[in-house]
Amino acid sequence: MNARRHEAQNRIVHAVHEDLNSIETQKRSNPSGFTLIEVLLALSIIAIALTALLKAISQNVETTRRIKEKTVSHWVAMQGVAMIQLNLLQINQSQETTQDTTMLNEHWYWRAKVSTTPLKNIQKIVISVSPEKTGPFREELQAFRYAP
Repeated sequence: MNARRHEAQNRIVHAVHEDLNSIETQKRSNPSGFTLIEVLLALSIIAIALTALLKAISQNVETTRRIKEKTVSHWVAMQGVAMIQLNLLQINQSQETTQDTTMLNEHWYWRAKVSTTPLKNIQKIVISVSPEKTGPFREELQAFRYAP
């Protein structure tokens, strides 16, 4: 009887062992979702990528704004040089004047100074531009004119 009992126990243990193996095989072959660590890793990768993208966009916007400002300020300075060279604006040597103008619906201020050069009848014109009346007048353009 002891042998029968032992054999019955072995069959039960063997059946339970097979059932457990069957459950483990099903778990591995049929995953039902992501683990928490996988979700957190994916979210951190997305957060890093979005941060880098926003930084790149911000830098692009700032660079575009600065290029526009430099271009328009150069146009304002060129307009000032043309006005002085054509004698539409009279400036005596060593005199400095501040003028204002509107370019592309923006108000700009420019400061002009005319000075002598070592060459006879050649004057140096220095124009500096600022979007503010009080400055700073950063963008500077130098030109020359013949003044008999």
